[in-house]
Amino acid sequence: MLLALGCAGMRVPEVRPTGGISGVVVDAASGAPLADALVIVRGPGGALSPPTISGDKGDFLLAPLPPGAHDFVVERAGYKPATASHVPVEGGFYSTVTVNLRADPAATDREAALVPPVFLSGPDPHYPSLIVPVEGQVLVRCVITTAGLVRDCIPDA
Repeated sequence: MLLALGCAGMRVPEVRPTGGISGVVVDAASGAPLADALVIVRGPGGALSPPTISGDKGDFLLAPLPPGAHDFVVERAGYKPATASHVPVEGGFYSTVTVNLRADPAATDREAALVPPVFLSGPDPHYPSLIVPVEGQVLVRCVITTAGLVRDCIPDA
């Protein structure tokens, strides 16, 4: 009884369910899926979420994301970047998108956007285009392809 009275005046913060954006990156001319495309998303208020890399079938998943409108950009070597604005995310749901990238012969230098690390662990791995401001420490596990691309990054609990 004493415990119930002690908690009666406390406010429990509202927990808003998260959602996400799932999609596939394809070549606009052929419709073929494009692996190894970098997908970066900005959420409500301009907050950056962890980026991801499209899989072998061009698929990607950005989650968990807070509810609201999200903007994202998709880049891949040899293609013009594609952007999408105000993609809605609702708690408990996933918005599904198809990203059509158009070939750009002048864009072949985009592979230099991901710099292979000097070392794979330690206090300062170097991926300039993947840096997201964080307070404290975060341990992330990623797959690094034989081509030096980083994909399938997830926070380690």
